[in-house]
Amino acid sequence: MPNYPQKLVLQCNFLSVPVDFSFLMVKKDQRERREIFAFATLRKKFHSVPTFLHMQNQSTLAVFDYDHTLITGDALWSFLFYVAGGVNLAWAVAVTMAQWIWRYTVNKHDPEISDMRTFVKAGLLRRLLAGKIVTEIAPAVEKLRAWQQWNEPMRQAVLDHAAQGHHIVIASGSLDVYLHTLAKDLPHEAIICTEIGIVDGRFTGEMMSGNCVRQRKAELVRDYITAHGPFADSWGYGNFPHDVPMLGVVRKRVLV
Repeated sequence: MPNYPQKLVLQCNFLSVPVDFSFLMVKKDQRERREIFAFATLRKKFHSVPTFLHMQNQSTLAVFDYDHTLITGDALWSFLFYVAGGVNLAWAVAVTMAQWIWRYTVNKHDPEISDMRTFVKAGLLRRLLAGKIVTEIAPAVEKLRAWQQWNEPMRQAVLDHAAQGHHIVIASGSLDVYLHTLAKDLPHEAIICTEIGIVDGRFTGEMMSGNCVRQRKAELVRDYITAHGPFADSWGYGNFPHDVPMLGVVRKRVLV
């Protein structure tokens, strides 16, 4: 194992649970006081990725977020752009935001608007995806594959886990209609993501099991662990702050 500086091996209290954040850096920030950088920082500084010499080879789970973790951007927005075009996407965003503002003005306690991100996402999917034939989106998915850029340190982490026979799961708010294609070159046992309804070969635009982000993602990952475990050890990789709930259900956590 490379001889990394001692400051990269930290003991932190996170989510009120003692956690071993191996190979992480903590950088002071004027606004938030603390930002945690993982393999991307190490990649730039040391040009290598640490190997997990202390992982168990049996019954070890590794859960990876996709957007802003395994890849450098957010695939959903690019997908909607390729599916509907820039003008239609901009119009859908404007209409959906106007609807949210109006409903907030009428009743700010309306449970359907409590999560603005999910409200906007649901509105965009209904306006831009509903009614489309499933096969129509194939060109958009291929453009999306060409667009995506791997976060190489995180991609290498997946390969390291796979080389040791670990159980790899990708958990993402991205849509199942493209994520399986984007991730097909990565070793994994399962993908947990936002599922879109299909009726008679056409998309309904509805999220069938909710929006797989934040607390909902944590619930789905917990359900997966219950169904496929127990696991002797578990790792989670995600970005701050959206994946904090999901990281709370695993033992070892890496913020990207």
